[in-house]
Amino acid sequence: ERGWYCQRELPDDWHSSSKHVTLKARQLGVTWLASLYALWHILFLPGVRVLVVSINEGEAKKVIRKIATMYASLPPGFTSHVEVVKPARTPIAEASTEIEVRHLMDGGKLSTVIGLPSTTKAGHGETAALVILDETARQDYARETWKAVLPTAAKSGRILAISTGNGISVVDEYGTVAGNFFHYLYANADALQAKSRFYGVFTHPDRDDDWYEREAMALPTADRGEQYPRNEIEAFILTGTPYFDMESILWYRENAVREPVWRGSFQEVEKNGQLGAKRVEDGFGCLSVLLAPVDGHRYAISADVATGKGQDYSAAHVIDLQTREICAELRGK
Repeated sequence: ERGWYCQRELPDDWHSSSKHVTLKARQLGVTWLASLYALWHILFLPGVRVLVVSINEGEAKKVIRKIATMYASLPPGFTSHVEVVKPARTPIAEASTEIEVRHLMDGGKLSTVIGLPSTTKAGHGETAALVILDETARQDYARETWKAVLPTAAKSGRILAISTGNGISVVDEYGTVAGNFFHYLYANADALQAKSRFYGVFTHPDRDDDWYEREAMALPTADRGEQYPRNEIEAFILTGTPYFDMESILWYRENAVREPVWRGSFQEVEKNGQLGAKRVEDGFGCLSVLLAPVDGHRYAISADVATGKGQDYSAAHVIDLQTREICAELRGK
């Protein structure tokens, strides 16, 4: 068996970055791993505060209960240096929204983890060493919470946005983000100076192609994209409401995409008083040639022209009318 060794990479990622976005399939233990990371904070960092923001109060309580369960299962050597302050009258394993411990050998400093539901005010005015945004894609106020906790990352804290997919985001020509904010975070992680990682369905050591055909393919398309994505495209696109048949689009993406034989642009030149164009091959231009022209074939060009003012690009394709193949494409502003 492959085992769960893949989980070792994720805490290293979290610990080496102030902002991290984790896109995952279900049942991979990522939330348990984040809960363990929160427990490590309150046990070994005196005087820290950890925030867990989830979809609603019930889901936030579940994460706090995970942390409490792990604390209760630790051998005494890991907990003898602290005493539980909250919950005060019930066993820690029954903690619901808050766990607080006092560090006996560090001046009685308190370390706390608090579970919060996603609201317009979640995280506002809070200072934390760690913020866990659980199932970010399903939080109604993910954008507001991210904005509220950003100062945490600026003060040597960490923000972990963890979720399955739930549709995509769209940025209009004015820079306004609409749609799913978690997708925006994941797609723009580099620009936001955040790390990102995708944990797909086959990260689970007991899943293979036979399991996928038997279990995952039995689900409706959107549910399969949410719970068992094989790649980022499935995680986001299949969980939205696309107009086109995404199964067909994904098939073409995997099986019918050609590498260009030439890519570049045209440079305007003048010769003998006449304007012309010179082909410049640079590997980064807006024009890609996929198939060379064939004498005797007829071709057509389809075009989708953007305004040139916003985020969108103009696009055009050259189609061989005999073979129905795409021979060249243009994408640019």
